[in-house]
Amino acid sequence: MTRVLAALLAALLPSAAIAQQAAESAANEAADATFSVAMPGATVDVKVKSTLSYQRSGSNVLIAGSSTLDLSDLQHKLPAVIATLNLPHNNCQRFASDNVVASPQTSALVLANNTPTLSISGSSSVWACLENPVPETKVIWSVQQIAPGVKTKVPTVVTSAGSPLKTKLMDAQFEWSAPLVWTQSGKIQTQGATLTLKDPDQRKTQWLNVLTAPLSDQVNNMFAPLFDVNKIVPSKLVGKHPMIESVEWIDQDGHLAAKVTWEVTIPADQGSSQKNP
Repeated sequence: MTRVLAALLAALLPSAAIAQQAAESAANEAADATFSVAMPGATVDVKVKSTLSYQRSGSNVLIAGSSTLDLSDLQHKLPAVIATLNLPHNNCQRFASDNVVASPQTSALVLANNTPTLSISGSSSVWACLENPVPETKVIWSVQQIAPGVKTKVPTVVTSAGSPLKTKLMDAQFEWSAPLVWTQSGKIQTQGATLTLKDPDQRKTQWLNVLTAPLSDQVNNMFAPLFDVNKIVPSKLVGKHPMIESVEWIDQDGHLAAKVTWEVTIPADQGSSQKNP
């Protein structure tokens, strides 16, 4: 990595011979690196292989890069990550007949038709929770002073709302799936998520649709740090405002990988103040 950056910076020096040699080195030599992302439930290691090229334009230099991210460790640790999802767990969140309780059990991230699809399946149930019309009463004994120097236990009747009345309406295994796409807003996001039940009565799906938005939001937040451009580009370009141009999903030896193309423009005179290591 250091040799590649040194060659790239040397390309910005006035010497034509040095610039030619640096251009060939930057264009042909691959740089390897690894960065780690602390995700809920696991730390995911991402191996990166990058190639660089440059083009001088007036007083600036456009540096173009292609970085392939090995996401096999993400696939391996996905179950531990998905297990931390915060899904509804209170069967009496409110007095209604659609209290959903769900728990993820299995997950997979597979590539098909050049698009990775995340699948999460698990158990779910729907509960009716009603307010108890019969209040609860209990006697609490407390010590009170009934005369100077005289204390005794006095009963007090306390009334409170009765315990809610809960009834399980449904048990079903669910499967949620969504493709991961690179959006114009510059983020990896789920798109067009679907929810199905392993139950012939698909009318029940409407009860579990409340899972779709929470799952999509949490997955988007989990995956975003994996595509932080400042983790992907060489360290000496961090903070130079690199921009991801595109993300292409590929199969790499049977594992998921992402080919990320990026660009960054820096003033040409920045290279003249750098020293080769």
